[in-house]
Amino acid sequence: MDRNSEPVKFWHVCGPLLLYWVIQFVAQLVAELAVMIPHIGQVMDYDALEKSTTTEEMTKAIMSSVQGMYEIVGKYIMPILAFSALCTLFLTVPLFLKDRKKERILYKQAVKVPGVKKYLVVFGLGSAFCIGLNCLMMLSAQALSSFAYSDVDMQTNVVVQLICMGIIVPVAEELMFRGLVFKRFREKSTFFSAVLLSSLIFGLMNGNLLQILYVGAMGMVLAYSYEICGTIKVPILLHITVNVMGILLTDSALGAWIQGDIMRLGGAVIVSAFVGSSMYVLLRGMKKQEVPPVE
Repeated sequence: MDRNSEPVKFWHVCGPLLLYWVIQFVAQLVAELAVMIPHIGQVMDYDALEKSTTTEEMTKAIMSSVQGMYEIVGKYIMPILAFSALCTLFLTVPLFLKDRKKERILYKQAVKVPGVKKYLVVFGLGSAFCIGLNCLMMLSAQALSSFAYSDVDMQTNVVVQLICMGIIVPVAEELMFRGLVFKRFREKSTFFSAVLLSSLIFGLMNGNLLQILYVGAMGMVLAYSYEICGTIKVPILLHITVNVMGILLTDSALGAWIQGDIMRLGGAVIVSAFVGSSMYVLLRGMKKQEVPPVE
């Protein structure tokens, strides 16, 4: 649906975004403290602190204790991130439902659930995107990693990874960055502007250039799938697919086999590009056949 190009009010988009970051930060801090406090006695070297006679010795003892704390937190980082993501739902779910209700009243469009075919196409697109881009990063001598869990402890149980980073985090991020940020930009601007701005914000959440590029590109694909299909369920499924595929690539024998030879990596990139482009063409075909509903 075309919107008039009008200025987007700063707080209309940035207000929820700032609250989202505050909730996420506070929830993560609370969870980290809950993990650390029971282990203080184990990591604090009180004898070393008492015996310290110089500033250098005291600093060394303190840094050793801090390092121990970080190691404890690292063991639980995925549940911590999942907890902070769940806490943001108290903000994003009510705002998302309010916005969609307003849209339905304003544009008089009914909610329509996409068919199974559309979900299968999105699954194929997400799988191709994840495998292709990760293998391309490997060909560029970069470590194989998925953007959503690149900085966490990959020794965590695979089931925990799949639940926390494969399901909970994608749902929370999609409600915020596609359900609120993208859609609110889209209300007053063109599709291209809304995709670019929302993807840039989504990408800047990550700390290094490679991950910013990865997340930014993924954000564009997610926003496009939302625009084409008209329901938040589609980008959520796509995001979950990308994260799950990244986890399985990292922790499976198949992933190790692909990484073991440059020709296999190159072949995976080519096949993924073909599958991804095919899924894209199918989505565009579906777009022409029906008017996307608003959810």
